[in-house]
Amino acid sequence: MEPLKKFQAHSVETKVQQILQEQLKDVKYDDKLFSHLSLELSDRILSTVKEFGYHRYKFIIKVLFIQKTGQAINIASRWIWDVAWDSWVEAKHETESYVALALVFALYCE
Repeated sequence: MEPLKKFQAHSVETKVQQILQEQLKDVKYDDKLFSHLSLELSDRILSTVKEFGYHRYKFIIKVLFIQKTGQAINIASRWIWDVAWDSWVEAKHETESYVALALVFALYCE
């Protein structure tokens, strides 16, 4: 079986980037605020991605806030999936004090 509509990473990435820019344009770094905001952003991104109508896809949304303190950071994800149908998207919003990173994993379920 294959999906009626294959996951279009570019259109989803554009929309997720737009959400990050709109929601975080005037936000300063606050670790207490970010724990709640990451949940809100994840929910908003998930509902937006579902509006694209990718039937039989399951989505995993991860939103990270990283304070800029002069450090280096590496973020890695590992998975087993079908490269023909499954995909992922990354969107980033950067300010002077933090980086917000949103990851969307799209998994096709038969």
